[in-house]
Amino acid sequence: MRAVAEWLAVLVAVSGAIACESSGAGGARSGPAKFPTGDEHALVGVAAPAFSLPVQSGADNADLSAAAGKVVIVDFWATWCGPCKESFPFYQGLADQHGGDLVVIGVSEDDEPEGI
Repeated sequence: MRAVAEWLAVLVAVSGAIACESSGAGGARSGPAKFPTGDEHALVGVAAPAFSLPVQSGADNADLSAAAGKVVIVDFWATWCGPCKESFPFYQGLADQHGGDLVVIGVSEDDEPEGI
């Protein structure tokens, strides 16, 4: 089950980035992306690198180590990416469904904090 959860986290993060590229926001893409499936992906079972990033509101940092033992989805998004913003209700639903066992960390790729 853990491998499935890790794969889901990689898939969700990558699919958001592809959606933005496919929509023209991040550049043109010629055809669907090809990704390894299941346990073939190089990141399945590999620990994520530690990071700590400032949050938009509040004094605390988003710290990956604080989520140890939980399923973590790190979502890279930007205010100019429509598909990215459309994914927020889905992530909220996952977080509501899985309670404290799932942590979603959104990392904005915007250059300026306005609009985040």
